[in-house]
Amino acid sequence: MDFQAENIKASLKKFIAETFMFGEGELNYDTPLFETGIIDSMGFIKLLAFLEKSCGVSLDMSEITMDNFRTINDICAKIGSKLAEKNKKL
Repeated sequence: MDFQAENIKASLKKFIAETFMFGEGELNYDTPLFETGIIDSMGFIKLLAFLEKSCGVSLDMSEITMDNFRTINDICAKIGSKLAEKNKKL
């Protein structure tokens, strides 16, 4: 995994821990975010806004699926593919 991907992963973990868990509890990269109740539907909107602002990517409605947002690892995989697409266009 490259430096940018590691930074995104660490930033995302920090954002989720601080915003939704208030710095309490344990959060791993494979923790199910919705099944454990860490993120709910309103929180998901905050998460999307954070990703757009911090990573500079917009997701199509077809990409907003549970499979892409189940865990931090899943989110980072989707963001990584979006960034790769964006870089190809440059």
